[in-house]
Amino acid sequence: MLDFFKSKQQRDVERSAKLKMGKRNILRLVAKQQDLLQRLHELAKRALTLGDERQFKQLGNRYLALQDDIAKKQRYLLSLDALEAQLEQSRQNVEFLDALKGLTGSIMGLADPKNIAAMQRDVEDTLARAESLSDRMDVIMDLAADTLDSTELNSDRLAEMQHTLQHELDQSKRSKDDPTDKEIQRLLAEIQRLK
Repeated sequence: MLDFFKSKQQRDVERSAKLKMGKRNILRLVAKQQDLLQRLHELAKRALTLGDERQFKQLGNRYLALQDDIAKKQRYLLSLDALEAQLEQSRQNVEFLDALKGLTGSIMGLADPKNIAAMQRDVEDTLARAESLSDRMDVIMDLAADTLDSTELNSDRLAEMQHTLQHELDQSKRSKDDPTDKEIQRLLAEIQRLK
């Protein structure tokens, strides 16, 4: 159905449904990306353990890029939530003003026409602002896809990641240095000597 045949209420309901569906899709994507982030973390740690600096840098850069992408998507979701709250507030104001408009019609015979005219202008101005906010929301939602662009990585962050992973590996190695491991290492060394 073409948009100009739909009522404003129908368009609002459809927009709200699309927004919720889009948010669910983004949340699902972020969850998948967080799983991938953990996998890249483990692969980078493995590359560091093997001493493969080139592979570590590649994995580290992918890790940092994905981390930035997840943060962008989370900020985007926060912006959508804020816009949604603002739109809901605008809708509530419109409902209030519609009710007020109905009341002004019923008390018109009882009040001073100048006051009623001023109140009517205020109601119409507020309704126009609410409509303008709704139009801006439409434009923002249409342009929202453009906000997920990429950024350059910082080599300091890569070095920090390398340091953190090396620290994890060192701790892991220390926990493996129990008497059983030392005995196995001693026996392997003795076997090597006998060859």
